Amino acid sequence: AEPTPWARVWADDRSHVLAVDPSGARRLRLEVPGRTQVEFARPLPGGRILCVSVDEGVTLLEPDGRAVFRIDVRAHHEAVVVPDGRPEGARRFAVLVHDEVAHAGRAVRFDGVLLIDEATGTQVGEGWAFDPHAARERILDAVGLEEHPLDRPGRDEGEAVYDYFHANGLAFDGPSRVVLCLRNVDAMVTVDLSSDEVVSAIGPGTLDWPHAPSFVEGPDGSRRLLAFDNGKHRGWSRVVELDPASGEVLWEWRGTEQRPLWSELRGCAQRLPGGRTLVTESERGRAIEIDSAGRVVWEFLNPETRAASGGGRARRRIYRMLASPEPRV
Repeated sequence: AEPTPWARVWADDRSHVLAVDPSGARRLRLEVPGRTQVEFARPLPGGRILCVSVDEGVTLLEPDGRAVFRIDVRAHHEAVVVPDGRPEGARRFAVLVHDEVAHAGRAVRFDGVLLIDEATGTQVGEGWAFDPHAARERILDAVGLEEHPLDRPGRDEGEAVYDYFHANGLAFDGPSRVVLCLRNVDAMVTVDLSSDEVVSAIGPGTLDWPHAPSFVEGPDGSRRLLAFDNGKHRGWSRVVELDPASGEVLWEWRGTEQRPLWSELRGCAQRLPGGRTLVTESERGRAIEIDSAGRVVWEFLNPETRAASGGGRARRRIYRMLASPEPRV
């Protein structure tokens, strides 16, 4: 079977964005001006590319690499288009950001959702669109946790900053409801940005350090939540489709017998046409496309290398590879 004929875009923590075609040949390498690194790049309908640089900000690029805007905020992990019907040039982007607060005697990092206007490259409104620190107790209750270890009194230890929820993904369910993927509590929670209500949660027992939620259509036409479930504590990874209401696992893929899926950190799954899925096995610097039967129809191994922790060289991690049908990418 031939792979889906789309460009595949990613960033690998250096100051540029990369893309290849299905043959593995390079399509583009764009430097992101004014940034020392880029963690994540999302190709958008129309050809623009939305880039996130950790603690530096968000940059929107034209397909030729020109910057449309650059906003300096404490962004991280992911940015998505808000699905509220606005046309290209007037869209709004939801971005994960974080800040440190004093909590139970420590410096603790909490993550929030910030909205950015495409036309002006500026923040929409005052403050975060959603503040998990303010909603902390409601989130824990929805997830089924009586307390978080960081709620117990402690003390600052030098420059240490503790990470409470570690939000790492966003998926909109309509124009105001958004699923937040909260790695450190093994959960995905749905919140309403218009009311700050915590609507529902899929929590521990089902997920283990998950990443990259998105909504997809199942083979029966049902609406499902797709995610990369890392399995840090159980020791194996999988791609899962969940019932958004009940959290029931409706489908999963664990890799092949010859090569089980494993990425302790990071990871991504993106649904492509015909039920195919692009999977990023981040820590191994590998991306694969599988068909609806779980057969691997395409594989990419990052030719770029980095120094390995045990010495020698290893493939550079691919945080999230995303496919784009845009001809200009």
